[in-house]
Amino acid sequence: MKRENSDITIMVVARQAGTAHAFASLIEEFGKTGITVRTYAFLQAHTVFGSHGIDSLLIDRFEDFAGINTQAPSLLLTGTSECAAKDNLFWEWARDRCVPTLAFVDSCVSYWQRFSDTSKGPQKFNCTPGLIGVIDRFMYDRMIENGCPEDLLVITG
Repeated sequence: MKRENSDITIMVVARQAGTAHAFASLIEEFGKTGITVRTYAFLQAHTVFGSHGIDSLLIDRFEDFAGINTQAPSLLLTGTSECAAKDNLFWEWARDRCVPTLAFVDSCVSYWQRFSDTSKGPQKFNCTPGLIGVIDRFMYDRMIENGCPEDLLVITG
């Protein structure tokens, strides 16, 4: 049975303004194809989404998101930040519901810190989504050099 786009729901979570800018055109394209997009944003990202005419639900913490979401989406798309343990709460929420996750790295700094919770020990990349989207081959190579498992990476452009 062929799945219609109207059956697809993507949840987007953005913490930072840069992530919201990077996701804005993607969210608009999803909408044009009939994909349902539910957008959740921390304050800076919420402001950016609003400037693009994108409705988003303002959240201050993971619990705001988890408390209102009972239906699993087709995909959870997030940004990344240096708050790896907090970002990981979203990825774990999706993992517990067998939802694929993609976290997009839109910054060329702090590669391993975006996926490492140092309170869990010295191991790098101990907080990861299902896939990590990077902008280009340069970023891909830097992630590998920093210890990221290669099978997590996808070049998105």
